Amino acid sequence: MSKIPQKIFDYQRDSIITEDVRILGDVESSDAITLEGTIIGNIKTTKNVETFIASYIEGNVQANSANLGGKINGSVECEQNISIDQNTVINGNLSSNIIIIAGKVTGNIYASHSVKLKENAFVHGNITCSIISIEEGARIDGNLKMLIKEVLVEEEDEASVDEFSDTEAPIL
Repeated sequence: MSKIPQKIFDYQRDSIITEDVRILGDVESSDAITLEGTIIGNIKTTKNVETFIASYIEGNVQANSANLGGKINGSVECEQNISIDQNTVINGNLSSNIIIIAGKVTGNIYASHSVKLKENAFVHGNITCSIISIEEGARIDGNLKMLIKEVLVEEEDEASVDEFSDTEAPIL
C-alpha cells in the first residue's frame, strides 16, 4: 500500500501587488509582500518585502528584510537586511542589521552591523554602523559614525561584556 502525500503543493504564499494596482491605505500581511504597483500608506509584515522599479511607496516600510526597487518616500526598518537596487530612490531613514545600497538615499542610515555602498550609490545623510564597505564611485554627503566594539574585563570574575562606543568622522 502506498503512502498518500501529506502535502500535494509546496508553494510560498505572497501578497502580490501588480503594477496596475494603486492602494490608498496601510498594507499589513503575515506573509511576504511583492510590490510592482503603488501604495500610499505604510507597509508592515513579519516576512520580506520586495519592490520593483515601477513601484512607488508613500509611507513607511516595516519588515524582516527588504529588497527595494522603485521610489519610496518614507523610512524603512528591517530586522535582518535592506538591499537597495540601482536606480532606486529612497527619501527616508534606513534601519537594519545589514544594509546594501546601489541606489540613492536621502536620509540617515543606521546598521547594527554593516553598510555596503556599491559603486553607483549616493547617500545624502549620516551613516552609523560597525563595519562599512565603500566601492570606488560611491558618494556620501554626510557624517560617518562608527560603532566600535569594546571588550571590558571585570577583575572579580573576568567575565567579558560587549559594549559599543561612538566615534564620529566627517566624510569628505
